[in-house]
Amino acid sequence: MTGGSLLHYRIESQLGQGGMGVVYRALDTKLNRPVAIKVLPREAVADPARKARFVREARAASALNHPNIIIIHDIDAAEGVDFIVMEYVPGKSLDRVIPRRGLPLGEALQYTIEIADALAAAHAAGIVHRDLKPANIMVTDKGHVKVLDFGLAKLVEPGEGDQSAATKTAQPQTEVGAIVGTAAYMSPEQAEGKPVDARSDIFSFGVVLYEMVTGRRPFQGETSMATLTAILHTEPPPASEAAEGVPRELERVITSCLRKDRNRRLQHMDDIKIVLEELKADAESGKLAAPAGELLRARPRRLGWLMAAGAVLVAAGAGAVVWFGRSGESAAPAPLIRLTSDTGLTTDPALSPDGKLVAYASDRAGADNLDLWVKQVEGGDPLRLTSDSADEYEPSFSPDGNRIVFRSERDGGGIYTIPSLGGEPRLLAKRGREPRFSPDGARLSFVTGGGGLSGGARGELFVMSSQGDAPQLVQGPTGAVDGGAARPVWSPDGAFILFATGIYRPVNWGIVSSEPGSKASPVVLPLAEFRKNTGLADLIPYEWTPGNRILFSAKFGDSSHLFEIGISPPSRTTDQWRLDGTATRLTSGTQQDERPSFALGGPVTGARRVAFASLVRSEHIWSLDLDTNQPGMGGKARQVTQESGFQIFPYISRDGTKLIFVSHAAYNDEVWLLDVETGKRSLLSNKASVKFKPMIHADGSRVVWEDATEEASYVVPTSGGAPEKLCDECGWPWDWSADHTRILHYGYRSSVVALMTNLETRNRSLFLESPGKSLYGFRWSPDSRWIVFQAEESHQYVASSTLYVAPFTGDQGPSETAWIPITDGSTKEELPRWSPDGHWIYSLSNRDGFDCIWANPVDAQTKRPSGTAVTVFHSHGSRLSLRNANQISREMSVAMNRIVFNQGEITGNIWMTEIPR
Repeated sequence: MTGGSLLHYRIESQLGQGGMGVVYRALDTKLNRPVAIKVLPREAVADPARKARFVREARAASALNHPNIIIIHDIDAAEGVDFIVMEYVPGKSLDRVIPRRGLPLGEALQYTIEIADALAAAHAAGIVHRDLKPANIMVTDKGHVKVLDFGLAKLVEPGEGDQSAATKTAQPQTEVGAIVGTAAYMSPEQAEGKPVDARSDIFSFGVVLYEMVTGRRPFQGETSMATLTAILHTEPPPASEAAEGVPRELERVITSCLRKDRNRRLQHMDDIKIVLEELKADAESGKLAAPAGELLRARPRRLGWLMAAGAVLVAAGAGAVVWFGRSGESAAPAPLIRLTSDTGLTTDPALSPDGKLVAYASDRAGADNLDLWVKQVEGGDPLRLTSDSADEYEPSFSPDGNRIVFRSERDGGGIYTIPSLGGEPRLLAKRGREPRFSPDGARLSFVTGGGGLSGGARGELFVMSSQGDAPQLVQGPTGAVDGGAARPVWSPDGAFILFATGIYRPVNWGIVSSEPGSKASPVVLPLAEFRKNTGLADLIPYEWTPGNRILFSAKFGDSSHLFEIGISPPSRTTDQWRLDGTATRLTSGTQQDERPSFALGGPVTGARRVAFASLVRSEHIWSLDLDTNQPGMGGKARQVTQESGFQIFPYISRDGTKLIFVSHAAYNDEVWLLDVETGKRSLLSNKASVKFKPMIHADGSRVVWEDATEEASYVVPTSGGAPEKLCDECGWPWDWSADHTRILHYGYRSSVVALMTNLETRNRSLFLESPGKSLYGFRWSPDSRWIVFQAEESHQYVASSTLYVAPFTGDQGPSETAWIPITDGSTKEELPRWSPDGHWIYSLSNRDGFDCIWANPVDAQTKRPSGTAVTVFHSHGSRLSLRNANQISREMSVAMNRIVFNQGEITGNIWMTEIPR
């Protein structure tokens, strides 16, 4: 093939060959850049279903944007040849770099830290490598690593009925049709042909790490079968015995990765990376040379308790341990002071600049809405500032402490100001959220978009005079920083505004000049440092304090806490803003500590004061009784589930007698069946795993759900019994045909968003895709002649979606020209559901500014809109609302006589801590 071409790729030379194909260096003649092309064996892609699965996984891998993961540019076929186009990385594979006696410790730790970071990113995206080995890891000419072949291992899984796969001999390269993976690097569950998850990669990582520091594999045999037997039944020699100079602490990491029982291994690559970075720092400082016992006594840090606990990580709870700073020293936490003791929702604290007053939003008056209140920090009764029936929240004091600016939902929503000790509110802007005064009090910043208590707004960022002059745009939803703006924070000098940005949640920070027309400059987040010191996610800035410190909240496990970190402006050596040092933790516990407010000094101690909301979130299932063929405002909704926690994914049989739902916990989801008439419950699931989207068939006979841990769908009769695997990697089920023969489901992480599984043949086919659109929520009409779904434009800032109806034409979905729009695309429409007679389409809609249930009339024959949409259920509350439900788990289901749905509830109070200057 050398000298030839595949499409516009000119093949220049062969780079290597393995069980999964031949790799060539080629030139992309369109972009004039070198690339690597892997030509896949014909037998590997001969099965269309297996090839489709591989393409889906390769697409998912191509979405991974990580410096230590090889970039996939393209997947294509030409002249009967299937191939993958990847970035060309000069260097050698790791198996050619490891010397006979192992790598030097510092070099081995550097490589493994980068490998762990790459795997952690893949696992966070739901991707398991399955074939990690030195041959799949490139060491670049610059001394960094690139992990290869994500998704390729799935291509070599045995097909259905291949019972001989478990007895075939596995060669050093992965064999097509053999047990997935390379024998010497397989996990025990892989060797037994069992389902794998991220912990299988952790075992393989331990094998690679062992080989890197010792120069030999931990499991070896004269044949591949002998090697597999060793993996299953023998323990390797300790790394410190296999090679000199292996620190005892590193040996413990390897030992924990190589445990036969996956439940006893280290559970997360992020945590492994933290430990390895800590060991590398100690090796460089000389601390690692201390005897193991003395070293552990001197370092009461993450590694000690991690190993002592059998590597079971506790991510949340009052006893959770987080290490901050390289020294290992941990200051005693500052005492907490409770400022409010209300029974409902009290949130959004704002401290006055002198730290004497705190303003906040609360429903303590007894109504469903939030009002603004203010009280002295030192004690006394609160003063009510607003009494409108709409929500008022997000208060912020002016620098002189005389005024408060806030968001109100009255008259369609806007930004208002009010004197700090009471008076008449005044409208400043007819739109906007999250208002903040500039440090000199002359200007206000705010953002547009969604938002509310369920999350920060993501929209445009504006600045205007604090007197209410015309707002001026400083950052749009796209530009140098994509994904919209949320939580704007002024710099102490008022020259810049920091904001959170992201697609569906804040995932990055950006900085923009506060002058209109300026260009945003992304803050460079040192993610490795953040993970090393905190293991945090969802970083949301709230205050930019004097001394250039950022006060932010972040998620840690199932809880959220407050942190502080330094920030530096561009300098002679760098043209980027940077976060400095390690994060300092300010709060801990099991709740959601959010929305902090800062004041420079307490009147007595002179300490810095931080007030914050400590919140508890839960989700419950509700039922609204009404004739769903004659929609209108129904009766009062009643709460079906009462227990604390998260009861999600409700789905009801068409006759309204059987309700299925998931009871979510941190380590297990249970699928429950509820008899609506008697209240009797039956547990249908019998395996600990994460489960999504249970669905009861229209006739109420069977239930299907997606097991996300195993990536398989299961079905069980509603009368009970052992769940039966329906199909592997089906995706979330959307709907089940009336004749039981087909299931529509979601295509994981790709432009393919609707797949069809024929349950009679077990064949899977692409049902519908639309480049440039994301399609969700497919449902068959009651007569099975039509489908309804929602479509969103596939860009980073999505504020609307459209409902469509289309004729059902078989396994291949209708062309876009046959789609009938039900809504005009100006609102956000989700979860479309048919009425039992097919004359109405229900949906969650934000057309009145809130997420509420609406019904859209359609013609009985043509399914075109036949009138004006009507409101079925308003959900405008702050403590309890549809908007407060998790975006992924939110669900609605329609039966003959009721609608069931889940609402999120938020409760909490205001606390304060004082931090020494």
